[in-house]
Amino acid sequence: MEKNNENMTQTGTKEKSFAKIVKIAWALVLIGIILVIAGAVWVTIIPDSNDNSGVVCGAGISLIFVGALFLNGDRIRKKNPQRTRELEILNADERNLQIMYKAKAKAFDIIAISTSLAVLLFLYSWLIYAEKLLLWVAVVLSVFSTLMMLGFLLLQRKYQKEM
Repeated sequence: MEKNNENMTQTGTKEKSFAKIVKIAWALVLIGIILVIAGAVWVTIIPDSNDNSGVVCGAGISLIFVGALFLNGDRIRKKNPQRTRELEILNADERNLQIMYKAKAKAFDIIAISTSLAVLLFLYSWLIYAEKLLLWVAVVLSVFSTLMMLGFLLLQRKYQKEM
């Protein structure tokens, strides 16, 4: 009896969290619509300053699509409760959790290294075109980002050995 009652409590909590997600999704759609309208009005009122209105419209459309994706996911979840239950069981499996954690760690390493490389490329290109007064700032930032990238590589090796 207690286990069934506990299951009901967990289901109720999950439903509340899904209800919050739906509210947030509708808020995203609404804010996106407002931004698209604001961007369109901005272009018509001030035709010369249309550079920022495109950003506002793009952000609005992005918010609309993100909200629509959340709403579609909720619709699919409600439409197929058996599949939702299977996914919850799979997500609670310890083997799957270990695989997921290893994949996240590897993805973080890849993102950290690629970000460091992008910063290095930016800073080295800035070194080429930098003014002489700003040259020392570019050198310091380049050295710092190089050390940061090496640190990420060392962390990756450490975690790779632990896995």
